[in-house]
Amino acid sequence: MIGSKNFHYTCTVLNLPAPTNVHIQSYNLKHVLLWDPVEVENEAEPVKYTVQYQLARARQPDYLCVNITETQCVFTKLPHFWRLTLLVRAELGSRRSNWTRTPEFLGYKNTTIGPVTSLTVQPHSKMLVVDFAPPFSPIPENWNMNYLLRYWKENSEEKEETVHSGKTLYILRDLEPHTKYCMQVTASTDYVAGLESETVCAMTEQRERTIAQALFITAGIVVFAIMIAVFAVKYPVHKPVNTIKNWLKCPYRVPPHIQEFLDNPPPSTYPEDAELAYNEQCDHLSIVGLELHVDEEAITNHSQPEAEKT
Repeated sequence: MIGSKNFHYTCTVLNLPAPTNVHIQSYNLKHVLLWDPVEVENEAEPVKYTVQYQLARARQPDYLCVNITETQCVFTKLPHFWRLTLLVRAELGSRRSNWTRTPEFLGYKNTTIGPVTSLTVQPHSKMLVVDFAPPFSPIPENWNMNYLLRYWKENSEEKEETVHSGKTLYILRDLEPHTKYCMQVTASTDYVAGLESETVCAMTEQRERTIAQALFITAGIVVFAIMIAVFAVKYPVHKPVNTIKNWLKCPYRVPPHIQEFLDNPPPSTYPEDAELAYNEQCDHLSIVGLELHVDEEAITNHSQPEAEKT
């Protein structure tokens, strides 16, 4: 007895129109494949799409987006250095369309680098400090991002250029004081140039601040800070007290024993008459005589030895 196997065959009919206007949009290394929708009349189900990618030296493609109804497929996660071709076809039940292929695509070369962001200029005397952010972040480790800075005097056709690698902070020195300068920044890599930024203008300061001016400004700031601290400490003290008073339902009252003492004070233990009597007693002054008796014999005996010495 010979065993038998049942085989199931799916009949695929290639009678759907192939997607058209298939193209790739890549901006700041974000890649997406887009195409126009395929229209099929008298069909309740939507048309679905499948996208594949094929490397330059690979024999078979790999699936990227399968059975999607959107007319786009994002493939940013694929390495930027892969040289590949994308294919897309329409599907409706058992019906298929032919594959539509894109030209060969290389991410790090076929992308568009946008302008730098957050471009600001800080003026100083004879100097401008230019600061900005990269077009996107993070920047791949194997990329060299360069920045071209163009600056010129307002209403002047002569432009100066300076190129820096990797730095997003520039100092333009030796400029004319009290002069308005305009500038643009363009980011680029070793393979593709980016878009120019918006034009930003700033005027250099008229002169440098002297040491005396700096000290005067610093002293003013310190005095102002001290005044704020004093007022902050002095005036807000009354606010908590008033708040506590409002919280209390009854007004402040003196304790009963103190109130009774204030209403009926005890008699004074030191009357005014006693003070007058004391003053009257102290008005008389008595002088007592003192008699001195001199012993002449003692004086004679005391002076005699001194005479003997002489």
